[in-house]
Amino acid sequence: MLNKIDSQRFSVDFSIQLQLGIIVKMDSYTDTTKSPHKNNDAWATNVRSIRVAEVSPHRLPPALLLEADPSASSISTYLLDSFCFAAIEGDNILGACVLQNLIDGVLEINNLAIFPELQCQGLGSLLLQHVIDTAKKRSIRKIELGTGTFGHQLAFYQRFGFRVETLIKDYYIDNYEEPVWEKGIQHKDMLRLSLTL
Repeated sequence: MLNKIDSQRFSVDFSIQLQLGIIVKMDSYTDTTKSPHKNNDAWATNVRSIRVAEVSPHRLPPALLLEADPSASSISTYLLDSFCFAAIEGDNILGACVLQNLIDGVLEINNLAIFPELQCQGLGSLLLQHVIDTAKKRSIRKIELGTGTFGHQLAFYQRFGFRVETLIKDYYIDNYEEPVWEKGIQHKDMLRLSLTL
């Protein structure tokens, strides 16, 4: 049995591991982060129970999917033939991962999105780790995806072991009606990444 100090240390270590994508084979977690109480300096525990489950593509909020892919027409081309996992708290979807079978043994991540106010809390790592674990159980040998050539998402995938396979020049210029911007820089080219399982 953990004493109070060990319990607090476990919560902090667990949170750090989750943010770094170190936790393996986890379908849900309880967040026990500390936050100051408004009326005094006492600390209160914020407990969140989040699970990952396979959901119908129709359950995913369009606003969520547009966070990762700003083209509604692009989303509509892959969404109907996809299967999806969602990070869920109660009845609320906090984030989602949309996948398609490409060929035997190969999956493509078409969309992995977390609502902006919930980003940087480990939800994307929780979802991606669940996808990787599920793919292994289903005898998938490779996961592929396309992303921009810069930004936080590139480092995120690389932390999980994804490697660059190819560059598609002018992908975002040729395939999107509107320019795709991130932090004041226009996305032009796409990197194709893959993870061999």
